[in-house]
Amino acid sequence: MENIKPRVWVIITVVIALITSLLIYTYLESLQAAEAVEKAEVVVASRILEEGTRINSDMLETVTVPVQYAHPEALTNTSDVVNKYAAVNLYPEQAILGRQLVSHDSREMPFRIPEDMRAITIDINTTSGVAGFIKPGYKVDIIYTVRTENDETRTVTLLDEILVLAVGEEITKVEDNMSSSNVTLAVKPDDAQLITLAENTGNLKLSLRPIEDNTQKPTTFSDVRRILNNYQ
Repeated sequence: MENIKPRVWVIITVVIALITSLLIYTYLESLQAAEAVEKAEVVVASRILEEGTRINSDMLETVTVPVQYAHPEALTNTSDVVNKYAAVNLYPEQAILGRQLVSHDSREMPFRIPEDMRAITIDINTTSGVAGFIKPGYKVDIIYTVRTENDETRTVTLLDEILVLAVGEEITKVEDNMSSSNVTLAVKPDDAQLITLAENTGNLKLSLRPIEDNTQKPTTFSDVRRILNNYQ
């Protein structure tokens, strides 16, 4: 080392200084570039929120991410999320999207069922009755026809003033000249069981009620003899 000339030491020192300066400059430039990246705040769940959960502010937080990594549908304000329901499972650190939420006034079926009621769907024959005229919001009577143990056919109004929640749009072929659709009704839990039993033991038809008709269902049943007696 003693044989190295002073001029060489100077050159080495200058080179090291230049390299150090270049490294520092590059580092500072990278910091400035990082600060210059546009950021966005997005709303995320603070914990796992299962589908159907009503969301409150304690379940949410906001995180900052580079704009280029933010989902275009990500919500940026917690007020757009609070008091809505999770339509799917939501996970922490994942941006919440508008389409992952439903509101209480949504057209989704669970939000259209009256309190303490249940939704039940029954098949109806679109070539008979009033199937083509029934719409959501209308009220109907459910008419039940069954063959008894004595091989007699009897018909009775099973339930009356039943609210229609939805009418099926898809029509499925049943026979050559017949087709069927379905109607979703709002009924009491016990009546849902009654309808299920009736549908599996006989035939159901719907009778459309006038808008302001609140009359009660008939208390008697009809059979073939009653029909014939009317013409004697």
